[in-house]
Amino acid sequence: MQILNRWTGAVLYETALETLSGADLHSADLHSADLSGAGLRDADLHGANLHGANLHGANLRGADLRGANLSGAGLRDADLSGANLHGANLHGANLRGADLRVADLSGADLHSADLRGANLHGANLSASNGATAQGDYLRITGSRHALIAIDADNISIGCLRDTLAQWRKHDAGTRCLEYYTAAQVEEYRLHIEYAAAWLALREAERTKDKANAQ
Repeated sequence: MQILNRWTGAVLYETALETLSGADLHSADLHSADLSGAGLRDADLHGANLHGANLHGANLRGADLRGANLSGAGLRDADLSGANLHGANLHGANLRGADLRVADLSGADLHSADLRGANLHGANLSASNGATAQGDYLRITGSRHALIAIDADNISIGCLRDTLAQWRKHDAGTRCLEYYTAAQVEEYRLHIEYAAAWLALREAERTKDKANAQ
């Protein structure tokens, strides 16, 4: 099996294996590789260079992509459920319609990434940097840490992640008293309440859309 450069056709990687599922591609240089529809389930791509690679529709379920360079990569409709993308560079990546359920995106660079239509249920976006990313979630920069709300069961502030109910019960100020000022305690209480209102409005819109579609 060969992995080719999507533009030049040059061989980037060659193996006698018939499948790349579970393959060891740790730190491999796969810049601009053509991996559309590839079966890479549980593959080790830790630290790999996949800048500009075509991974449209690829199966990356459970893959280890920690610290991988996926900047500008095409990951539209890819299956990344359960994948480890901790600290990965996804700057400008196309993740439209990707399955990111329970994926670990903590600390990932999501600047200018396109996450529209992506399934983020259970995904961990804590401490990720995606101020210019597009997607169906709320990001509030805040004066100390960013708040990221995916749904009522998944809200992160900095590197801490919990449910809306738990944040309301033990708000950011209570959990971070050692470095939050009184003003910041109040600021993040208001951020949490804004997130709650935003999530409620989004749910109402979704319910309305479903009713109109019937």
